[in-house]
Amino acid sequence: MPATSGRRRSRALAMDEDDAGSPAKRGRKSSSLALEEKQEGDEQEAAAGDDENIENNAVAPPTPNRRRRASQGEELAENQETLVRESVGSPRRALNAPGKPAEAGIIKRVYVENFMCHPKLTVDLCRNVNFIHGQNGSGKSAILAAIQICLGAGARRTNRARNLKELVRKEASAGGTPSCARIRVTVLNQGTDGYKHDIYGDEITVERTIALNGGFNGFKLLDRNGKERSRDKKDLHEMLDVLNIQVENPVAVLDQEEAKKFLSGKAQDKYNFFLKASELERVDRVYSATMDTLEELIEAQRKVSQSLQSSMERVDRLRENYEQHQELEKLEYKVQELAVKYAWAIYGTHEERHRSALEKLREFEQKAAAKQDELTQAEEAANGPNDEGKEKTQRIKDLSDEAGEQAELKQKLEAQLKETMVPLKQRQRDLATWQKRHQQARRAVAEAKGKLQEVREEIVKKAGSHESEEAQRAEALKSAESELEEARSKVNALKQEYTDAQRAAEEAEVHVTSARQTARRAEQQMQSIERQLAGLESSGNNSLAVFGARVSKVAKMVEDAKAQRKFRGPVEGPIGKYLKIVPGKEMYAELAELALGSGVLDRFVVTNDSDRKLVQEIRHKAGCQQDCGVFQVHNNNSRFNVPGPPVEGIETVASVLSVESDLIFNCLVDNNRIEKIALGKSKDESQAKLLATDASGRAVIRGGKIAQVYFLPKGDMWQVKGGQTSLLSNERKMRKTISVDMSEAIAAAERDGEQCRAELEKAKKEEHRWEGEHTKLTRAWNQANRARHTNDQKINDLIAQIDHIKAEMENAAPNTALDTSVYEDEVQQREEDVAKIEADCDRLKQEIEEMKPAVSEIKGKLDEVSIRNEKILEDLKTAEYDMTQFLETQSQKKDAIQKKRDKLEKYTAAIEQHQRKIDAIAEEMEKALRTARVLHFRLCYTRDRRDSRAHDRTPLVEAEGDEIPEPTAADLEQIAVVKMDKDPKQIESKITRAKQKVEQEREKRRLLNESMEEAYQNYITAQEEIDSKSQEVEKLETTIKELKVDMTARKRRWKQFRKHLEKTTAIKFSELLGLNKYKGELTFDHDSSTLDLCVQKGGASRVDASQTKDVKALSGGERSFTTICLLLALGEKLETPFRIMDEFDVFLDPQVRKLTIKSLIFLAKQMEHRQFIFITPQDLTGVDPDPQLKIFKLRPPARYNVAGAASQQTLNFSQQKN
Repeated sequence: MPATSGRRRSRALAMDEDDAGSPAKRGRKSSSLALEEKQEGDEQEAAAGDDENIENNAVAPPTPNRRRRASQGEELAENQETLVRESVGSPRRALNAPGKPAEAGIIKRVYVENFMCHPKLTVDLCRNVNFIHGQNGSGKSAILAAIQICLGAGARRTNRARNLKELVRKEASAGGTPSCARIRVTVLNQGTDGYKHDIYGDEITVERTIALNGGFNGFKLLDRNGKERSRDKKDLHEMLDVLNIQVENPVAVLDQEEAKKFLSGKAQDKYNFFLKASELERVDRVYSATMDTLEELIEAQRKVSQSLQSSMERVDRLRENYEQHQELEKLEYKVQELAVKYAWAIYGTHEERHRSALEKLREFEQKAAAKQDELTQAEEAANGPNDEGKEKTQRIKDLSDEAGEQAELKQKLEAQLKETMVPLKQRQRDLATWQKRHQQARRAVAEAKGKLQEVREEIVKKAGSHESEEAQRAEALKSAESELEEARSKVNALKQEYTDAQRAAEEAEVHVTSARQTARRAEQQMQSIERQLAGLESSGNNSLAVFGARVSKVAKMVEDAKAQRKFRGPVEGPIGKYLKIVPGKEMYAELAELALGSGVLDRFVVTNDSDRKLVQEIRHKAGCQQDCGVFQVHNNNSRFNVPGPPVEGIETVASVLSVESDLIFNCLVDNNRIEKIALGKSKDESQAKLLATDASGRAVIRGGKIAQVYFLPKGDMWQVKGGQTSLLSNERKMRKTISVDMSEAIAAAERDGEQCRAELEKAKKEEHRWEGEHTKLTRAWNQANRARHTNDQKINDLIAQIDHIKAEMENAAPNTALDTSVYEDEVQQREEDVAKIEADCDRLKQEIEEMKPAVSEIKGKLDEVSIRNEKILEDLKTAEYDMTQFLETQSQKKDAIQKKRDKLEKYTAAIEQHQRKIDAIAEEMEKALRTARVLHFRLCYTRDRRDSRAHDRTPLVEAEGDEIPEPTAADLEQIAVVKMDKDPKQIESKITRAKQKVEQEREKRRLLNESMEEAYQNYITAQEEIDSKSQEVEKLETTIKELKVDMTARKRRWKQFRKHLEKTTAIKFSELLGLNKYKGELTFDHDSSTLDLCVQKGGASRVDASQTKDVKALSGGERSFTTICLLLALGEKLETPFRIMDEFDVFLDPQVRKLTIKSLIFLAKQMEHRQFIFITPQDLTGVDPDPQLKIFKLRPPARYNVAGAASQQTLNFSQQKN
């Protein structure tokens, strides 16, 4: 791969658009340049003979030593990643913006000395179009080679020599053979695109020296004044990168050999030329080298991981060895620590004994004091007055007398009840007997009727014909009896119908009364509205009239009383005067007024009884009745702090109303609970935001303080009581009187009057409807009454008819066969018996009902007396028990006093004995405390010494001769007491076992030859080594992972960019061919790596024009023109500041050549921010002069046949045209 600016042509490969302008990536250029210089080798080696290292484009694989060291492999990965990022890194801004002449990167002057065929030559170039022409051998291509070599290309790239020494001029001169060649190329460095303008100025001169026999051999960077600024090749590369100079790109610099290869090459050669010109080939090689490096990194990571396992085993072994050395010191320290714990446990035991003894002593003292108090109280109680006994005795006497009186009264009532119950029970027994007889009589009537029917049927059969007079009478009698039975069966139904009609008529009468009352109320409301409207119209601008007709009068009288200082406290009102609606909440105005309730806005507020009476007198004088009421509240002198709305979207009456007076606000809170009444837009929304359920599933309202929720649009209300939700509908019309002016109030009153008038009309219609319904039901009632009377009359008529038929049958000739009179008499007799029994039963029921009130009255009195008597007896029993207890208590008190004296003496003796025991325990505890603190001091001293040595990372061994200093009293006092929960015996057993282990470890220590310091140092060294390797492995893994992800993304973008270049190149190629009326296309085959050019000439006949020719079938001029078109198309996306083409027109015929040069000049002038240098041996007499165009003609070479003379002489060029 070329070794100079072609490596970092990130601007030509703008594939990471998301990283554009990234400062982080630009900051990595220095590491990339360092890697390039490592790969290119030293430039002096190239001057000595061979510059192939400079042209080497592959990344060298790691050496075996680098494979063995993961850190060096990591460094290689980082460098490789940097190279990849720089190769396809972020695109830079375009150099030399279009629309103005180029300011940076273009060549101003070329100077050569002893280079190829030129002893000395200076070429000044213009900023846009330059032509260099001359005969073959005049040194045209030498100027191109000088530009390439001076700007970093190798000798092989010029196709003129294998190394740089071959480019030094060999012709003899007057001064002898030149020792070196010198080339200078001066580029512009102006504008914002310049490179380190503060150092180099407006021009940068690159000087390249090629020494033959030692001396300086390399590059120099000179500023505008010719002062040397740098010899570092890194600075040259950075300058080329900033100015985007690409001398190794065949599109930027096309020499003769590259042109010949391209013209005569195969499709694969053209494709490779495309990759090379677009730098895709270079990036692909970088990717391949990076993948090789990635594999080497994976192998290095695997080997380091394998060596890590053995290192870990070694660390474990060394740590175990060191821990064995530490075991003795740990055990000794543990013995010392256990000894301290044992001492503190002993002290804790004594302290616990002392604490228990003190608690016991305090308990004895408390008990002794309590016993002393008890003894004192008992003696005082025993010696006090004996009034309690006298009271208990009198209580028993009074209860005994009352119990006797109640017992005597109860006996009298029981005797009276017994006397009253005798006739009642007798009649109840008689009623039961008559009811049994009634059942028997009914059965006897049924049997008699059955027998009579059988006899009549037998008579009919024996008569032989229904036409006989007797049969007719029997049939008539049967029919009358059947009708009578039917009529009697209708009696109950007609009676029920009469009762239902009567009830319906009475209910209708209730509705009529209610409708009349509704109509009267509507009339009264209408009259009230008319009076209110009249008052509003007559009040003028008095805004208080909206609250009532007499509110203004009362308010004036109250103000007069205030002026006369008749009130003792503040008096404010009416309430509505101080209320306004908060701006933005007008939609809740009517709902808030409804929630306040009626008769609130016209009330006055006082703070004491005297003011309330005075306001009541004012109301009476003003003629108020129910209106202009009074609230009396306590004057708090400050406004209550009430909570706001519970949730967003819900308001309360307190949040909607703006109350000017603190007294009015507090009154509404106390009497109307305005902070507990919520207002919502709808039922569903309010319940969704406020209604919830508690843990037991009962309904609750969120916020905890809300009691009722009113909601729009009608002012209905829902609430929660007892865990259940209830809904109350509003029948009243919502009004708005708060914050309204007189005109609005009058309009509202008129609207209310219209609505009330409509309601009155509706109520009167309802009244008329119910009156009609009542009339209809009354008629139905009368009809039912008439039907009942008609049925009764029919029964009487049928009974008379039956009696008449029976009389006729008796007066008729006796029937020889059968006589029914006996059976009929029996039926009649049975029915009379039933009627008589029913009458007796009714009489007995009536008598029983008449007797029951007297019996109930006596029973009630008896129950009262019995309950009272039982209560008295229970109280008497309690009193007697209390008296017995009192007497026993008095006896026990005397015994208790003596016992208390005995116990008090015992506690006093116990206190004295316990105090002596506490003193002994305190002395032992003090000794134990000193022992524990001394041991604790020694333990702390030992621990501090161990911590200090551990901090210094030295083995924790005791130095011989170390002695623990004896603690002072102040040292001991500073040691806090340590509480130990364990038993001293357990700690003592642990000390014994620990001492045995100490002896065992001491024996082991005598057998080991390695010191503790050596074991510790070996362990630390091994641990540091394994930590270092672990970090290297982790870093390698991270690097490998990042490289894999990065390479996958970059390869994908590489293909995308290749596709983009393919399209843009093909479009531009076809466009340029059209200048000569050609048509053509480019066919890319990335799989087979071929690029085919197909051209169709437009000047031929239609048959010939339809045929597509391959480039090889074209003439030399046509191929040259096609080549130029392709080169220009490839260079469309190349942002290099200058482009050079050598002998581009050698194969063109005059007509095509003229057209091509004209097209090139036209295109170059369109791109005045770029510089073009065309080298040609052809004549340029047809080119017109122009300020943007400059032509240089080199003198023809001088040919000498003299032996030893130079084969070619190059003269100073002369400017032919400007």
